[in-house]
Amino acid sequence: MEPIPIAIGTNCFVTKFTQSTACLCPLYRLTPYLRYGYMKKRTVWLSIGMILLVLVSCKKKETYWDINMLTPLVQGELTILDMLPDSLTEVNADESLTLVYQDELLSYNFADENISIPDTLITTFVSLDSLSLDDRTIVQSITLGDVAIALGFPVGTFIILSNGSEAAIDPIADLSSGEQPIDATSFFQTATIQTGFLDIKVDNGFPIPLENINLTIRNSMDGATIVDEYVAYIGPGETFTSTTPLDGMTVEGNLIAEITDFSSPGSGGELVLIDTSDALVITMTAYDLELLAATAVFPAQDLIDNHNNIVYNMGGPEFTQMKIKSGEVTMYVINTIQDSIHIEYSIPGATDQYGVPVYINPVVPPAPEGGSVVYDQAFPLDNFTIDLRGANGTSYNTFYNEFKASIDSTGNVVSISLEDSVEVQYGLRDIIPSELKGYFGQTDFSVSDTVGGLSFFESITGGNLTLTDCDVLLHIENGVGVEGDFTINQLTAVNSRTGQTVNLYAPGIVNAPIPVNRATNNPFIPGQNILELTPDNSNILDVLGILPDKLIYDINMQVNPNGNEFNYQDFFIEASRINFFIDMEIPMEFIASDLVLEKQVETKFNELSNREDIKSGTFTLHVDNGFPFSAGIAMTFYDRNQEELTTVNFSNPIAAGTLDGECKVSSPTYSELSAIIDENTMMDILRSGTALVTATFNTESAEGCSDAVKIYSDYSIDFQLTADFTYTLNIGN
Repeated sequence: MEPIPIAIGTNCFVTKFTQSTACLCPLYRLTPYLRYGYMKKRTVWLSIGMILLVLVSCKKKETYWDINMLTPLVQGELTILDMLPDSLTEVNADESLTLVYQDELLSYNFADENISIPDTLITTFVSLDSLSLDDRTIVQSITLGDVAIALGFPVGTFIILSNGSEAAIDPIADLSSGEQPIDATSFFQTATIQTGFLDIKVDNGFPIPLENINLTIRNSMDGATIVDEYVAYIGPGETFTSTTPLDGMTVEGNLIAEITDFSSPGSGGELVLIDTSDALVITMTAYDLELLAATAVFPAQDLIDNHNNIVYNMGGPEFTQMKIKSGEVTMYVINTIQDSIHIEYSIPGATDQYGVPVYINPVVPPAPEGGSVVYDQAFPLDNFTIDLRGANGTSYNTFYNEFKASIDSTGNVVSISLEDSVEVQYGLRDIIPSELKGYFGQTDFSVSDTVGGLSFFESITGGNLTLTDCDVLLHIENGVGVEGDFTINQLTAVNSRTGQTVNLYAPGIVNAPIPVNRATNNPFIPGQNILELTPDNSNILDVLGILPDKLIYDINMQVNPNGNEFNYQDFFIEASRINFFIDMEIPMEFIASDLVLEKQVETKFNELSNREDIKSGTFTLHVDNGFPFSAGIAMTFYDRNQEELTTVNFSNPIAAGTLDGECKVSSPTYSELSAIIDENTMMDILRSGTALVTATFNTESAEGCSDAVKIYSDYSIDFQLTADFTYTLNIGN
């Protein structure tokens, strides 16, 4: 037997039928469609009676099924809070509503965007030509006894035997002192000298004059002659001096001094005291030595000693003080010298919160033989304050610093050549200021942006409002200690859902310089200017009427238009911002033109029994409208994954609420709308989990009331959706 479609109304009660599954007697044909709720009562009971009579007569076996009474399938309420967020609405004394909204359009960090502190790195290269050896003096004595021994018998023996007595000394010829070692290793082991001098002083402590003296000083290893000096005559007690350039010479630490040939006229027959300890004293003084290479014990000395002002090129601003939010002193050293490098770096005018200045004193290790060592460190300057007035306190963008690199005398012998060097790079890097003081110069800057996500009409997805009044304030807040002229070049409202745009027109406000006072400090108080937009001085109602969700602005600020009138007292601190925000109060009294409001609600189709048997039906929307608008209603159904399934449009609008003598809705207006749902559409709807209820409002004028209506806090629309379904039930074979 084929299935029999039976229409079951949504408001019927639960009914249980007992049905035979036997074959129907051919004498009877059942009416294929029984529309419960559309037939006359008598016809309905007659049809049901015929079904029972036939089925009982053909009964073989009993089968049971239920037909449920259906509750409303969709129900909900649209209130003013679906139109306006609760946090933005203010209820007036008469229960009417005012939209109160504030939003920040711009928060501009003047220093971040306009001030950049450049890195200030100084590189110094020091090679061996900056190293030196101390002036040194070596004294070598040749005694009369040494000469006597060298002379031998008989003259030398006579001198020795006469020690302590007076005697006449005969003339002497072809004398020699012999080789006398000179130990200069405490000075250097070897040194190749670029420039320098050696002074020779010969003091004659003998009791007789000396003539035709040939003095030589040579290296003990390679025999190279350092000094070769001829002295014609030195009387007793007299001194001879000479200077020998050492340019280009290599001098060893072990030297040999020798008077290779000299003579004496003797005492001239006079008796003289013979004292073998009397000496010919040779004094050698090396000085002004600039080295090409040396193996020596180097004295403590400064390689670098810089005291200078570092000047920032700021391109206009003239800062006298800066507090550092973050940044560092960087120190990078490459050392090829086999000695430790002691570094002292200080910025006397840079102090921490306790007044302690920057002082850095690292030690760079000595380099290995033939190699180098690298020292690379950074020292944070966070929260340090730097005086930027230079060493004399009268400059700007300038800080004074001192850098010294030196070696200490360790007593160790090290080898250094001209190729050895110390390369140093030091200075301030990655400086971000948290505070600045001085003169910020004369400059212009522009800021343009699009501010999205305006929330005051975000639930209204379409249409227009014709507002009657509003009070809009544009706040310009200057948190920087500079004078400025602020110009709003453009302010455009955008409704991205509809594509509508409206430019703000406000003579004297848009495209007009607006002076904004400087901020003050201690305590910090931003300067500000408040611009009021009203329907009388602008087209602000048109701007708001398109229900904007974005604002496009283009703003310009001229800094210090009158120059340095505050004498280096401009300032910036961390709290300094240039802010631009909007503050609105909009009475909710307007004309609605195709104003679209949406609300998501849950459906109850999952509560239906035998959903698979539902083929089509009629939806009935019951509405109590408490708004002073007529409204068109549509429902869009979505599955559990929020995928759109289908949309049902109710062709007739619902009537506006009834207005009383005060033009306020006194009672909701009931409307009942119907829509016939075909089988394909029904299949989509039965799979839904939610529905988007879309109401399109239009203001309805009423006698004695203006076209614009006020909105009150208790306005709402209540709705519920019921249905008459057509079931197809299989009742057996």
